[in-house]
Amino acid sequence: MADDVARVLDATDIVALISEHVSLRRSGRRWVGLCPFHSEDTASFSVNQEDGLYYCFGCQAKGNALSFVRSIEHVDFLEALQILANRANIELSRDGGFDSKSAEKRGQLQSLMKRAEEYFYRMLRDEQEGKEARDYLSLRGITTQSWDKFRIGWAPTGQNLLSRALKAPADIMVEAGLGYQDSSGRLRDHLQGRIVFPIRDTSGSVIGFGGRILPSISEARSPDQASLPKYKNSPETPLYSKRRVLYALDLAKSEVVNRGEIVVCEGYTDVIAMFQSGVTNAVATCGTALSPEHFERIKNFAKRVVLAFDADSAGQSAAERLYQFERKHQLELMVVDLPGGKDPGELGVSDPDALATAVREARPFLMFRIERELARADLSSNEGRATAAEAGLRMVAEHPSPLVRSNYVPFIADRTGMDIKVVESRLREIGRGISVGGRGATTSEQSKSLGSARHRSNRPAHEALRLLVADPGLYSEFIIPELFDEDEQVMLARLLQEVENTREGAIIVEEIGGEVARLFFELASEQREVDPLDVVARQVEVASSRRIRLLSSRLRSPSFPVSGQSDLVREVGGAKKWVEELRDLTSRDRAAGQLIAWLKQSDTYSDELGQESRL
Repeated sequence: MADDVARVLDATDIVALISEHVSLRRSGRRWVGLCPFHSEDTASFSVNQEDGLYYCFGCQAKGNALSFVRSIEHVDFLEALQILANRANIELSRDGGFDSKSAEKRGQLQSLMKRAEEYFYRMLRDEQEGKEARDYLSLRGITTQSWDKFRIGWAPTGQNLLSRALKAPADIMVEAGLGYQDSSGRLRDHLQGRIVFPIRDTSGSVIGFGGRILPSISEARSPDQASLPKYKNSPETPLYSKRRVLYALDLAKSEVVNRGEIVVCEGYTDVIAMFQSGVTNAVATCGTALSPEHFERIKNFAKRVVLAFDADSAGQSAAERLYQFERKHQLELMVVDLPGGKDPGELGVSDPDALATAVREARPFLMFRIERELARADLSSNEGRATAAEAGLRMVAEHPSPLVRSNYVPFIADRTGMDIKVVESRLREIGRGISVGGRGATTSEQSKSLGSARHRSNRPAHEALRLLVADPGLYSEFIIPELFDEDEQVMLARLLQEVENTREGAIIVEEIGGEVARLFFELASEQREVDPLDVVARQVEVASSRRIRLLSSRLRSPSFPVSGQSDLVREVGGAKKWVEELRDLTSRDRAAGQLIAWLKQSDTYSDELGQESRL
């Protein structure tokens, strides 16, 4: 098992891995970005590419590539190991204790999904079998280039053709969401007679499928037959959760990060139309409304979210949820006003330039809602203007920010011809009827670690430990546990005496957890150019002076035996002399060596002195 872990970690570029979920930028020898594990607007997440470690100075999330996959994918250790092994094309040994059934099953499902995608892709291009599907795609304006880019496929109408082609066990087909068992227990294909859109995770692995029924198949059903849904998606599986997945994020993520903006559509063909119109930062939900899990994923990539669907249909409860997401994740929520009531798929075919322009001219969510309301109101009568103002103010009152609310008062007053003081007064009245919770107010401030501040204030010890964390094999001979006095520092230094490099250290301290692990990952994520010899000398001076004070105090104790006084006086005197020599560059290194040897020596007072030092 240990060999497997080492091989996988060595083969994993942690920056590439984490960049699939959050945007990182280089800062010196480290990479930094917004933390994927908590909401923040200032980058506090640091990645050490050389040692394969990460640390968040805000929420103290920490670990290596395995820890990251476990946290972000919500899987256990063995499943995370298998995921990383698959990424690196490494076959895990079965004689090293790796026999996780869940990880093995996940691997089976991933392999099966890939084969299914290849089958659907091949069927679309089959001269006879895929002709009707190809004609439909062409009619919808979806180009052959998009067929290839999005790996669009075709699920034939024949009975169980996919199951027979894949020859997989029935239980695996069902678990992958590719099949189901009918009332008689027979295996049936989940998708038949549908154009297939593969759904991928951010790394590009297929995790599910969406299927669009061909109109001709739907129309051919007799009146006594139940109608078929236009779209049919994969069910929830160990690989696929529709509340977390965004279609085409694997293709759009780099452009999303570059622009700082993500365009969210309702359907697969809407995304494809966006791409064909030059809007390559578009994604889609997979048959579900935007969920908290979607926003958790989105906020790691961009702060500006453009909704390219009918946001006007959102009721009060939906609007409140969107405001909550906007506030919680520090997002800017915009809406595309599509001309003529068309959806992006239609507009992208008829006028791709108009679609791209509509995205560029997206308006704030609240402004969009108010303008839509005013546009359909009768502003020619006093009663109509009053009704329109009332409706607009009720929308404004839902917004959690008092500054935003106040800015809409003159706009509504001007558009409806109402007195601004009357409008302002009415907004206050409406606001008093809305609870703070109803406006989506949230107060989640991340607190900084007190322990972290304490360690940074103890600078020499902090710098010495950071050297030891950076290269235990090199510095463990000189940076020893006896140089430190805080429990977690001593324990960390002691653990690092037993390892050769930072990665080995990370594995050991992660098993221990607690403050020791937090300290290790914080130190591993910092960067600072220092003179190692100077760092060691300063911490040796600190530790030696502390030891000298304790021994001197012991000498003054009435209970100290007279017979041992002269030896201890000589020992303290010699140590003081070496400390003085530490301050002379010509003798610094020799003095440091002498003091390190002195600190390491075992004497009859060590246990008692150690206890006194922590009083």
